[in-house]
Amino acid sequence: MRRYRHLEDGATVTALEREILDKERAFTVGEANALLPHIRTALVRIREMRRSAGSLEQKLEQLQAVWGDEVGHGERKAGHPDHEEYVRYRRAIVAIDREIVEAIEAELTGRGIVVPLDGLERGIVHFPTTLGERQAYLCWALDEPEVRYWHQSDEGHSARRSVDVDTPPDPSPGAVDPA
Repeated sequence: MRRYRHLEDGATVTALEREILDKERAFTVGEANALLPHIRTALVRIREMRRSAGSLEQKLEQLQAVWGDEVGHGERKAGHPDHEEYVRYRRAIVAIDREIVEAIEAELTGRGIVVPLDGLERGIVHFPTTLGERQAYLCWALDEPEVRYWHQSDEGHSARRSVDVDTPPDPSPGAVDPA
């Protein structure tokens, strides 16, 4: 039986979500759109965690700007007046980073969703799909109301094409691009 470790206490999985999670196949536009409320929440939460880590990193930089290497790690630095604050910030950053990785795995990649390299910064995710016999991605950005675009798996976000929700695009030779 598959575990749904991405769920928080008391959360439920809809029948469609369970079907999507249990199948190892390509997403349809409808399936991708059904997951968007959850994905929006996850991306916003991950962004908030990244902002928190960034704020702590700025505080570390301030300490290092004032004290240089005197405040960092090491036994002889433990007596420094700002060492404890430095260690507290460093540990908090590590904890947040771990939480971010866990959230990405549980909330996104654990559902079969692909996060491109700059996806977290830009709020972009990809849903693997097949178009004919070719691998492609349905792509979605946080500021979009629904999945409306796709691109080949070897192309980037800038190559997206419009998709008709009722009819997946067919990029096979001779097909008409719906864009």
